[in-house]
Parts: sequence; C-alpha cells; structure tokens
Amino acid sequence: MALGLGPEGTLKFFAGAADLDSWENRDGGAAGTREDRGKRMELLGTLEKQLGTTLATAPRSDSEGMEAWKERAVALGGEDVGNGKGTGQTRVYGFQAMSNLMRHGTYESDFLNDYGNALVKFEKENTGDVRNNDAGTDPMTGFMKALAHNPDAATEFFSSTDPQDNAQHVLKDRKPFNDVVPDSMGYGKSASDYKGPNASYEATGDALVAAATGVDPDDRSARPVEHTGQHRQVLDSSLKYLAQRGDGFPAEMRDDMAIVLTNHGDVVHHSASALADDPKDARLLDRDQLLEVSKQISRDQNAYGMLNEGLNQEIVRDIRENNADDPKETLLRAGGTVGFLEQARYQALVTDKDDPTWDAKWMYHGFGSIVNFVPGVGDIAQRGVDAVTYEWQQQEEKRIDTIQQQENEKTFVGRERQLQALADAWIKANPDHGSSRFVITGEINGAAYDANSRVKGLKGGG
Repeated sequence: MALGLGPEGTLKFFAGAADLDSWENRDGGAAGTREDRGKRMELLGTLEKQLGTTLATAPRSDSEGMEAWKERAVALGGEDVGNGKGTGQTRVYGFQAMSNLMRHGTYESDFLNDYGNALVKFEKENTGDVRNNDAGTDPMTGFMKALAHNPDAATEFFSSTDPQDNAQHVLKDRKPFNDVVPDSMGYGKSASDYKGPNASYEATGDALVAAATGVDPDDRSARPVEHTGQHRQVLDSSLKYLAQRGDGFPAEMRDDMAIVLTNHGDVVHHSASALADDPKDARLLDRDQLLEVSKQISRDQNAYGMLNEGLNQEIVRDIRENNADDPKETLLRAGGTVGFLEQARYQALVTDKDDPTWDAKWMYHGFGSIVNFVPGVGDIAQRGVDAVTYEWQQQEEKRIDTIQQQENEKTFVGRERQLQALADAWIKANPDHGSSRFVITGEINGAAYDANSRVKGLKGGG
C-alpha cells in the first residue's frame, strides 16, 4: 500500500481527508451541522489510527523501494502537501501530516531518527509559518508519540547532538503550538480559552520516559531494562535543560520526570545523599540540577508522591543489599536523601504559596503508575518498602493542611515516622550493628537534618 500510494500520495491523501474546511465548503457550503462535523472527525480519527498503524509496518522492510519511500517521506516534511497549495489557503506541511499518522503503530528506528533530525532542523530554521489552534498541527506531538512506542529510537534521538542537540531543542528551546480542537470546548469558545494540558508536552514527556528508561510508557507489561551509557546521557541532558527552565518547567512533564528519576533511583539516591560534589565520581549527577527538577516535580502532588515512593524503594534496596564498605553509610545516605527531598518539597511550596497546586486532601493513590519502571519489584523485600511508604503516606495525610505555614527548620516533624521506619529497616538488615534503636534513629535523623542544611546551599530553586 505504501509503495502503491507513494509518499506524496500518502501525505496528500491524508491531508485532504483531514481538511475539514474544504469538506464543509463543498457543494456551496451545504456540509451539514455541528453534529455532522463531529461524525466526520470521528471517522478521521479511525482513518488516522488504521492508516498510521499500517504504514508503521512498511518502513521495516529493507526493500529498495521502501528505502526510497522513507527518504522521500522525510524530504517532503518541509513541503506543502495540502489542498491549498498556491491558493493562499493554509499550508499543511508534510511533517504535520506524517506526524499525525505516527501517533499509531511502532515505526522503525532509523526512519524515526532520520525523520526527527530533519524535523528539528526544519523547525529551527522555520518558525511562525504554521496554522495554530487546531488539532494535529503541531508535528512534534505525533513524532514524540512515535518515539514513545520505540524506546531504542527515543534514546537515540534524545542523546543525539549531531546535526543538532535534539534534547536542547525539544526540552528547553521549543515553544509548542496550542494543539486544541476549538469545537471540543463548547459553543462560543476558541482554542485560546483552553486551560488543559498541552498535547505536545504530554507526548514529549512520554518520549522522554522511553528515552531515559528504555521502557514504552504505554506498555503495561514492560519491565525495566538494564541502563546503557545513552540512557544516562538522556538523564543528564534532561536534568540540564529542564532545570534551566526553572519555574517554566512544563507542568505536563512533572510526572514523567518523576518516573525517570525513579527508574534511575540508584544514581539519584547516590547523588541526593552526597556530601559534596566530586569530579572523580562518575555516578554523581549535577546536584543543583537534580534539586531544581525535584522541586518542579514536587509542585504536583501526584508527581511528588511518585518520586518519593520510588526513592523509598531505592533507599530500602540500598540498605538491604548493603554494598557499602561501612554499613552505616547506607543509613546515613537514607537520611541524606530524605533531607534532600524535603528541601525540594519546601522550595516547591514556597514557589506556589500564593497559588498552591496541591489539594487540601492527600490524593496520591500509590504504586501503580511507577511499578513498570522500578527494578526488583515483586520480591519479598517489597514488604520492607511497604512499611516505610506506609509511614510516609500516613504523615503526608496529617500535615498537608498546615505544611505551607511550616518553617523550613521544622520540616522533619512530618518525616520522623518515615525515618524511624528506615532505621528499623536498617537494623533488620544489620542485626550485628552493636547500637541501640534510639542511637540508630538519632543518626538517621541527624543525617536528614544535615542534608537539609547542606542542600540549602545548592543553586537549584532556593
């Protein structure tokens, strides 16, 4: 089918089918009612899904004809494939038509990266010459969904700096279109009235998760994969570019970065509990960037819950496996990470003190949204994690009403039971520790307080 239509025919056919204005103006404008338009859009949604899924299988062929098809489809990205060519009507770029089709199916990696590099290059050279405020006009949305469904391609795209730094463009520099269907908002309203999540940022978050973790976020049966150097590169670049956005960090991506940090929980815990920067420590993340991103995550109650529960998993795993030269290191690191997370939380609450985004009632409902991304889930050690998480959640419920009036120095009033549970987990993992429960609990509390003071000196947020 792909070869029969050809790339030009494929894109022109879909662009023509999706041209609702031409459809409504046919036969002298007797297209019908708003209900007719809704039915037409429903049919177009089905066409988009079926055609996109079918095309996704074609680029996997290594035939000479399909190689030429892929090259031409990429080359058409910057050309007008719509019905309005030469008539003064709105242009439909090949990137816009093809990206819509890419929302469905799993496209081949080389094609996706050739396409993505060309799309970024075109966007960097051509801005402002596209139609805004209509569904499907942002070509990055569909392309990001395609990357989310192919984690290997996503990792390659987000770690690529040749011919340009893709992560910088997508995560920091790019401004998305207001990709909304005006009719979907009710009579008399326009897309500018829409206050919901941005489709491009939502899709970019999915693609970033796939790139940094190696897991398709839409695949509920997927399990964590072993990280490569490219996964770490994506983690580093995402921290760098999203931290640089400060309070302009897209709200739609807070939960996605919570998943990314949870999936890389070993290096996040290692870095959050670090006593100082150390150029010789290859595992260490940039702590300023980590704090800023953790702060932005913590501005959303659900994302904050995901991050904290995920790192509870990592802290208990670290205690249980006890790979440190001195077992006390895992205890002190546990307190250090709790102190780091609490400082990020406090900074988030200060940022939103006049317009808090959290509900008055604790609404986080647990582990389901991150279970696919946490290594080692399902073994008997999960019981120890559950005990720590239970104490943390119980105290979150009690302090949510008053936290905004809480002074930073008193912040651990709401963490004491979590720290106690972590101390108990450490005692169980180290039965020959030689100290009392009181002393061990005092040490982890002290580590948390010290970390809280130490983190205040970092540049992220503040």
